[in-house]
Amino acid sequence: MGQIYELVGPEIVSFKEIYELLFKYTGRRRCLLNLPFGMAKIQATFLSILPHPPLTRDQVQSLKTDNVVSKTAQGLSDLGVKVTDMDLILPTYLESYRPGGRFADV
Repeated sequence: MGQIYELVGPEIVSFKEIYELLFKYTGRRRCLLNLPFGMAKIQATFLSILPHPPLTRDQVQSLKTDNVVSKTAQGLSDLGVKVTDMDLILPTYLESYRPGGRFADV
């Protein structure tokens, strides 16, 4: 019978921390604002008229729930996979998104 595995890395980070890491490794500066869920839902309602909305009401609803692996879950180690910290992977993975990155026209 099939088994369920929760495949995650070793760190637990917030949504804001993910964006901070993204900006750090791409060399970009952006202002991050905390927006109450009610206001985000209103914003998503108006953005939904766009062909490819950058935010939807479903995404706002999804952000209300943490996505953290359960303590009893089977994971990568159960499959014999060694987990790696994001700080070791992200610099090379995001290098091409830096100004003047790996694939920039120099």
